[in-house]
Amino acid sequence: MTTFNMAVATLMRLDNALRDCNLSSRTHQYNDWYYSIEILYKELKPYFKKGEKEIIDKLYVKCGCMISNTKGNSGINFGGVHKSLLDLEVELRGIINKRGLDFPRSGDPRNALGGGM
Repeated sequence: MTTFNMAVATLMRLDNALRDCNLSSRTHQYNDWYYSIEILYKELKPYFKKGEKEIIDKLYVKCGCMISNTKGNSGINFGGVHKSLLDLEVELRGIINKRGLDFPRSGDPRNALGGGM
């Protein structure tokens, strides 16, 4: 597999996980939302810098504990879980943005001919 194909596969996995996060958060399916965020977490972990890693890991563990202490969506402190999952997703989306995984940068070779994508 070429480097380009690996990069495209990574971006497709990120896109799928983000789509799943959107759906799960809109429908308040907190377990599904957490597992979609877990996919993002695994894909983005190599891109974390030291300060970011500590913040994100803390949020990740907090969300995991909240989710594992419930069965399905019953017994969930909806406000607390929702806020924690949202905070974690926002942090992960920030990594996507900071590392240029959402839009090509101006120095991207695809922009060399002026058209971009």
